Amino acid sequence: MVTDKNAGVAVAPAMPTPASANGNSGDSGAQNPSPGRRKLRRKAPDLVLWIAFFVGLGVLLYPPLSNFYNSFKQAKAIAVYNESLDSFTPEDYAAMWSEVDAYNKELSQRGTMNFHLSKDELQTYNSILDPAGIGVMGHIEIPDIGVDLPIYHTVEDSVLQLGVGHIPGSSLPGGGESTHSVLSGHRGLPTSKLFTNLDQLREVIIS
Repeated sequence: MVTDKNAGVAVAPAMPTPASANGNSGDSGAQNPSPGRRKLRRKAPDLVLWIAFFVGLGVLLYPPLSNFYNSFKQAKAIAVYNESLDSFTPEDYAAMWSEVDAYNKELSQRGTMNFHLSKDELQTYNSILDPAGIGVMGHIEIPDIGVDLPIYHTVEDSVLQLGVGHIPGSSLPGGGESTHSVLSGHRGLPTSKLFTNLDQLREVIIS
């Protein structure tokens, strides 16, 4: 006990708490993190940098890798189509083109194009000019810009991601009087070039 000489009051000294007696503060866990936490804190910036690096790399590589994959699928579809035609006899060719001519003649007799086919009409349409049975009716080749794309029945999104689509209701590409075949294709897709370089084409000679 300490006596204040001026006031004549006896003051008892404060008793140390267990934590202060041991030389540790109550929040020592926060001020002195474990070695594992300190190690994680040091590595956190590196982890963020690595994650950002791989995300950026994925974004950078996605277009060329997707284009390579789709180009492979396009080439495979064309190869299957050509192999099927190699096995055709003259009679097979005659029967196929006769069916195409009959279909186109029926379309021309309607007078106006109908692009909204019924379920039965669409089934008939899909069954014609499909020698390989994979929905490919031909392929369009433009050597000057390195294009060789399969032509599929219909213009569904899944079709236009891979190649060129033929619009149902227009004439099948068999030629002849009063026929008008309409094809549709994309440019500038991030996953496939398709007709991206079409603006580089200066002249087309059809023979």
